[in-house]
Amino acid sequence: RKGRMLPLKVVFMPAKRPHPDDGPIFYMAGGPGETATELGELVIASGDTEEHDVVLVDERGTGDGHRFDCRSPGSDDNLEAYLNGPFDPAAARACRDELGRQYDLTQYSTPNFVDDIDEVRGAMGYEKINLSAGSFGTYAALMYMRRYPRHVRSAYLSSLVLLSNRVPLYHAEAAQLALDELFKECDEDADCHAAYPRLRENFAALLKKVREAPILTSVRHPVTGARTDIHLTERAFGDALRVMMYRSNSAHEIPF
Repeated sequence: RKGRMLPLKVVFMPAKRPHPDDGPIFYMAGGPGETATELGELVIASGDTEEHDVVLVDERGTGDGHRFDCRSPGSDDNLEAYLNGPFDPAAARACRDELGRQYDLTQYSTPNFVDDIDEVRGAMGYEKINLSAGSFGTYAALMYMRRYPRHVRSAYLSSLVLLSNRVPLYHAEAAQLALDELFKECDEDADCHAAYPRLRENFAALLKKVREAPILTSVRHPVTGARTDIHLTERAFGDALRVMMYRSNSAHEIPF
């Protein structure tokens, strides 16, 4: 309360058919890093504004006027540098050091965001609220429920991240489990097994090859459209698979 002031954007979406006793819905975005106030179209499509007021509050460091953006090592002239993945230790340290010279990074925490949410709740005159959260937003929602239980009417949590889950500590284990299940489903599906009878063996051979040395391949340049040579590393290959397994439609493409 004594430090630098931040302009946190708040979007209020009134209910079409209000039920004041049911309370508003506060969305908590995922990521961490998604900007809540940019999810308006998604909220409208969900139908939540039919009977509930909806409130979107940007988390510190994610919205206009206070957004933290780490500079990517990649560029139009260096596509290969984009493929290091989001967990490159050197890039993370460089970003932290750069941002730390201008901002007090200790203030950009989930507990502080939870306090911001409750301050907005009180300022808007709501006694109890409903929480709707997905992915890393559920981490913040659980923390809010623990810190302000008397102000929570209900919570809808999708793709739960427990408070004990130290992201991204378990990403590799979870990705391996998902991949093993995908292999198992393909083995048990007649059409998939017929199309890819040696899926596990072929995958193991490819992983061994990319682990021994980066593989020279090419991609279509996103700006010019020209075929551009890149070296595909084990890190880039593994993280691409992990991201593909986030959703079933892209996971189904992995055997192909």
